[in-house]
Amino acid sequence: MAKTLVVMMGVSGGGKSSLAKIIEESHNDCIVVSRDKIRFQMLEPDDDYFKYENEVVNSFYEQINRGLRVHEYVIADATHITIGSRKKLFNHLLIPSGTRVVGVFVDMPLETCLRQNAKRTGRAYVPEDVIKKMYKQKCVPSIHDERFDEVYRLDKGMLEADEDFLSRVIDKLKNL
Repeated sequence: MAKTLVVMMGVSGGGKSSLAKIIEESHNDCIVVSRDKIRFQMLEPDDDYFKYENEVVNSFYEQINRGLRVHEYVIADATHITIGSRKKLFNHLLIPSGTRVVGVFVDMPLETCLRQNAKRTGRAYVPEDVIKKMYKQKCVPSIHDERFDEVYRLDKGMLEADEDFLSRVIDKLKNL
């Protein structure tokens, strides 16, 4: 089976990390690399959120590259909401030849992101104005203009209209 890199995308509070965990649990040789987890491991309680930003980003890329060498399935869990952020990601990755690159864009309504974010505590909470700004900046990825072999866009309407939609997407990802 070919290696697979899954790039999670979407506004904070939309459910990317929860979905990444579901995907991880459905695969035997899988690792999730989370930029937030890396950040929270580095920060002390009184540190500014962005104190170690360069180190966080570099560690994120390094862990993904290491994962691509060791595991069959790697999930890059961060917002990646703009074309520029995705270009930066791809420019720093050493993706082995033959690796499938799959984008999963979690496109929830702003209200959903804000409501789910409000349940977060401590450093996991993202200020509302930041989420609103992210929501305005988001750009659904394109297979033709970016380095994806496949892109899945998951929105609230799809998930509500078809209870089995998410299961089918996960099954499809299992077979890559």
